[in-house]
Amino acid sequence: MAIKSPEKKKLMLGLLDKKESLNEISVKTGLPKTTIYHHYRKKYPKKVIEVKISKNMEDIGEFLGIFASDGYSNIGDNYHYVIRLFFNVKENQYIEEITTFLTKFFNKPPSKFQHKCNATILRYYSKKIFDFISFYLEWNRAGKGSKSRTIRLVRVEKSKKFKIGFLRGCIDADGYINKNKIIFATSSEDLANTICNFLYKLKIKFTYNIRNEKRKNRIPMKIIYIRREDRQKFFNVIKPRKCVEGESNPHHRLASQNVMNGRPGS
Repeated sequence: MAIKSPEKKKLMLGLLDKKESLNEISVKTGLPKTTIYHHYRKKYPKKVIEVKISKNMEDIGEFLGIFASDGYSNIGDNYHYVIRLFFNVKENQYIEEITTFLTKFFNKPPSKFQHKCNATILRYYSKKIFDFISFYLEWNRAGKGSKSRTIRLVRVEKSKKFKIGFLRGCIDADGYINKNKIIFATSSEDLANTICNFLYKLKIKFTYNIRNEKRKNRIPMKIIYIRREDRQKFFNVIKPRKCVEGESNPHHRLASQNVMNGRPGS
């Protein structure tokens, strides 16, 4: 894509420095836009942002809790390592918070797009993140829906903050909070046992039930209820990002203050 005329090349480079559009430069120089774009990328190459995973134990736990509940990773076409997190399209505030959280946690923002009509997906292409997830989590990759039934945490950090973050990620991504109940629900027995173990270690009271599905070929759901007397303790310790109106949620309150002051919420 060499430019034979030195005058045209000098003019084009000057217009690029002035941040003029490809259309404007093409009109003024008579050069094809593809040629101009080639020289633009040569002059201003794309900056590749390297993934750097935070060592903050609470953040590690939260990301793994989110992924265990509503994430998926695989090796796609051309051996791309793909990581996806799925959210209800209506959860705009939570998606914004998690986008900020992920950007800080990985030193790189995720790409964001809408899938069909009811899901928003945050996505990374990264072998480093893929390997990080595989270090902590395992599941059976064969068969539709097998991840949700077989997901398990295979490495547990001793840190109390790791457990707090993991429970926050799970309750926000795939739990249920209203004015009367706080519920974890999963079809994975291993994940349910991990949630119960972490709640026990944090001295938060709970009850554990198994709900059999009426539909055929359905895996029973494992339901974990936070006891009513420990409801406020759960909010104070776990600090879920999602909270019902009127509840005292320190994490949500701090996040709101930070947004008002122009700082990230996590």
